[in-house]
Order: sequence, then C-alpha cells, then structure tokens
Amino acid sequence: MDSSSGVFHESAYFPLVPPGLQLQAEVKLNFQRRGRYQEKFSLSTRFPFAFLVKTRRLALAREVLIYPEVAPFDEVVELLPVLSGKIEAYLKGVSADLYRIREYLPEDSARHVDWKATAKSGGLKVREYSREDERRLRFVFDNPDPNQVSSESYERMVSLAASAAWELEKQSVFLSFISQDYESIADVFGFLRYLATVQPKNGPSVLETLHGSTAYSLVFTAQKRGTIPASMWASAYFVFLQ
Repeated sequence: MDSSSGVFHESAYFPLVPPGLQLQAEVKLNFQRRGRYQEKFSLSTRFPFAFLVKTRRLALAREVLIYPEVAPFDEVVELLPVLSGKIEAYLKGVSADLYRIREYLPEDSARHVDWKATAKSGGLKVREYSREDERRLRFVFDNPDPNQVSSESYERMVSLAASAAWELEKQSVFLSFISQDYESIADVFGFLRYLATVQPKNGPSVLETLHGSTAYSLVFTAQKRGTIPASMWASAYFVFLQ
C-alpha cells in the first residue's frame, strides 16, 4: 500500500489474509501543508498466482483536516508579553464594562459612586463593573487579496495567527475571532479549522467594516501601515506582513 501524492511514505505488507479475518498495520503519513485531504492508496495482491499482480486504487473512507503549523515563532514569543501589557492597559483605560448600578456597601470605593443615580434615588448608588482581570482579546484575520501577498508570506501569516491563538488560549485569555467570512467566540479549534483551509480572496478589507468591541484587538493584515485609521491604534496591536 502506498500513494504517489507524497502523503504515504511507507507500505504495509501482509503475507496472508485468512478468510473472514481483518488485519491492520500502522503507517506514517506526512502532510506537507495545511488543508483538507481525502487520499487514495493502492491495494495490490498476488493471489491466487504469484506471478500475477492485481492492483486497485481506493480512497480513504474519511477526510483528514490538517491545521496550520503551530510553532514557537520568534514573533509570537516576543509578542505575548507585549500584548499582555497592552491588554491590561487598555482595560484600565476603558474601566471595564459597566455591569450594574447597585446599593453602596461599606467596602466600596467612593470613586465608583454614581451621583446621578444617587440623586434620583435618595440613597448612595455605585457602579459595578465586570471583572477587570478578565483578559479579552479579539483576533482579526484580515484576509488579503491574492495579488497582495506571496504564497510564502500568506502561509506565514496563517501560521503566526494560529500559533498566537493557541498560545493565548493556554494562558486563559478569553478569545473571539473575526475575518471577512468567519466569526466566533471562545472557539480556538473553530478558528484553527477556518485557518486550515482559508485562501486569499478578493474583496474589501475586514478593517473597513469592523465593528467596535470592548476587547483589545490583535490584527493580522497585509494592509500598509499608513492606511490604518488613527482611531484603531489605541485599541489594537497590528501584525503587518510587510
């Protein structure tokens, strides 16, 4: 059993397969790049005459999805501590999300008193915010046009995004993901499945229609630095291909 596709690199040989029985063997598969595969292989036999070989081409029963390369790239290793600091600084800047207005408690800080609500109700009211230590990050994969980047640069962009998402997931960062034709929340494997088959596509940049978010954003893009709206720099970290 072997294949000319480059995925199969070994053969399995069975001297004899008794009637009514099944035999199995492990073979190594080597996938050169990400993507969706449904491989074919050759099955050969010399039964019943040793001097006559019969061969049939068969397809594997199941499809195989190969994720992008996830590796400790230097860019990712250097990015993580910088990004962590920027997320914390951003959350402090927006003072987190307002969760509710409630009655004042002795342990509350005076700076959280809501004076308008206090005046209306006649009793001290304070603003309660969502957890400030909840680190949230939005991955923005700005899928470029085919003529914007080379194949090598695009594959590196995909691998960098996959590697960064995988590492940040392990650090318990709450992640969301968005691209031109993909959006999900807290599903890193869904993002990896998307990156497994994504290809450059003609169309506008996702940055043109990107909606606002209380989460800090990590943007992977092939756009030029000078084309990024000034309003985005305070709430996003950009990884440029060029």
